[in-house]
Amino acid sequence: MQLQFSYLKRTLIFRFDAGTSRGVLKTRDVYWIQATDPKNREIKGWGEAAPLVKLSPDYRDDFEEVLNRILQKLNGETWESEQDSVLAKLKDLIPSELPAIRFGVETAVLDWKNGGKKRILTNDFFDSQKPIPINGLIWMGDREFMLEQIDQKLNEGFNCIKMKIGAIDFEQEIALLGYIRSQFSSEQITLRVDANGAFSRAEALKKTGKIGGI
Repeated sequence: MQLQFSYLKRTLIFRFDAGTSRGVLKTRDVYWIQATDPKNREIKGWGEAAPLVKLSPDYRDDFEEVLNRILQKLNGETWESEQDSVLAKLKDLIPSELPAIRFGVETAVLDWKNGGKKRILTNDFFDSQKPIPINGLIWMGDREFMLEQIDQKLNEGFNCIKMKIGAIDFEQEIALLGYIRSQFSSEQITLRVDANGAFSRAEALKKTGKIGGI
């Protein structure tokens, strides 16, 4: 079978300033990739390619140009129906240096293969509506903003809190982690941190030791 690929670009606007170690995100460009059979356009497969600014390995100024070029190339390809064959083919066609594009195309093709129902792989989340345990993400910001998020996530019942660090004074971040641990033991709440590359290797080892002592 042959599929035709296209994409839609949308710019999403954050409802708050999303702080990372590489700056503050106010918007995010998302490219929705569509896969269709030219002989039957009723079924549409969708995927998403959305590299994070200065964080994703394939974030680049010419990302849209590269995406368009790859999709044009894929328009001439023939696809097998087996899932493993699709994944192996895309591994050969899209280099590992472009993970967002490979993920988006994989998702679009597999969605199309499964009838365009947003079902990518066999899983209980889609098939049985079984929820997936996730962490409550705490975005970087000033102390008050992060504390507000922490209280919200705890009140919502999350048992795993992931806090982005590296934006404010490290001692304040340690204090915020200590605030959570003072209320909940490690058996009740799991703590995770994400520095987004804010620290050197030597700094990370030292700071990890401090975090481990909470």
